[in-house]
Amino acid sequence: MLESAKHLDEDIARRPERFKRLLRGLRPGDYARRCPRVVAAYDRLYNDSFAPSWAARVEAALESKDPGALALLRARPGEFLRRLHVALLLFGHAAAEAFEAVLPKLTVIQLLSIRRYLATVNDRQFRTIAPKGNWTRLQILDNPKSRGLPSALRDRLDAAIGAELRLRLTAVVPTATVDERLTGVTLPTNDGDLLPYGRGTAFRLPDHVTFVRTASYWASGPTGRNVWYDNGWNFFDAKWRPKGTCCWNSTRFGDAAIFSGDPTNSKDAQGRACQLIDLYPNKLASKGVRYAVWSLLCYSRKPFDDAQEVFGLLQWGSKKQKGRLLEPSRSQLAFPVRGANYTKFVAWLDVKKREVVFMDANLRAQVSSALANTGRLKEVMPAFAEYLGALPTVHDLLRELPPGDDLVALYDDADQDLSGRSAYVFQPRSEDGDFEAFALTKLLAAKHPD
Repeated sequence: MLESAKHLDEDIARRPERFKRLLRGLRPGDYARRCPRVVAAYDRLYNDSFAPSWAARVEAALESKDPGALALLRARPGEFLRRLHVALLLFGHAAAEAFEAVLPKLTVIQLLSIRRYLATVNDRQFRTIAPKGNWTRLQILDNPKSRGLPSALRDRLDAAIGAELRLRLTAVVPTATVDERLTGVTLPTNDGDLLPYGRGTAFRLPDHVTFVRTASYWASGPTGRNVWYDNGWNFFDAKWRPKGTCCWNSTRFGDAAIFSGDPTNSKDAQGRACQLIDLYPNKLASKGVRYAVWSLLCYSRKPFDDAQEVFGLLQWGSKKQKGRLLEPSRSQLAFPVRGANYTKFVAWLDVKKREVVFMDANLRAQVSSALANTGRLKEVMPAFAEYLGALPTVHDLLRELPPGDDLVALYDDADQDLSGRSAYVFQPRSEDGDFEAFALTKLLAAKHPD
């Protein structure tokens, strides 16, 4: 594996002490004929004869404001993408011109992401960083006005990215009719769960809905003691100031949120249990609540992977006493919760907009109770909400397609006749829907024509 590594010297130079320990154990000299590159790198490691790495050369050029950095960045389009903001601040239109040259080498999702970033960066208060997608190590930094990008640069790159997307996507789908409501459907991210939508996707509450019911369901397996995966909600006003909590040790938020009771699972053969919480959006609004944040917490400090299964479910309706307490088949959000984590922040309810916004983040938090996490969420959620607003959407993907009938893209297909047509429908609702389902992956995989 090391012999075939593309940037072996650079990787070793970044972490010399770790590689000394590793290579001492691997004994590359015993495999000199099979691994000559590794043997040579091992020799350079101990003689400190590595040439400056690519990253070191780029950083030095940026530090000295040397335009030669642009030639280095063009050699690695993905790294150029990550350093584009700095390059634009240092070199202006020269950086924009260099970046335009690498657009054909970027993926569609990279193009959409940087386009969305450029459109939103000047209006953001925070920079939100989750190292390698690990939300428990979330870092929130200020985004000072001095880092703002000139509108001329942003407009130039927006036009260039739009042209590149149009060139690729029209080769797959010449024209499309696109529902404006798809601005609320976010594309999946690499570190998200296997769902057809990404964090930041908004599910709109129909006008008739009067309650939202959420559940944590788990099967821990045979156990001689109780195990809990707690369901909880934290409530905030429009400025993310705390208003209250509903969870196992704070069972009512007036008449606006009610906890079902704390179940025991030790006497069930499969260790099954379920916690329910009902929310009443109109009553939450009357109490000054704008946002309600939903979490699942591993109270017993057994990560989700230790259970046979853990599910989060959310459904809404107008008659809270009708039907069974929980009907998974009718849930608007229903998904397994996995991972070696102790927390899952599932979604938040925007009471004013009447939307449930998917979060899917393992934020660092106390697992003892949702009540203990009010202060942490007060600090994190404004930045996290801003981050979600900067993620690319299905509408961003499709909006460069010229108007026409080759594809119909809809939020839902209620009262729509799509018979025999190619269509993307985010929420199919018509029982008579007889259309050819279009997979967005066909567009996301589109490459620049050689």
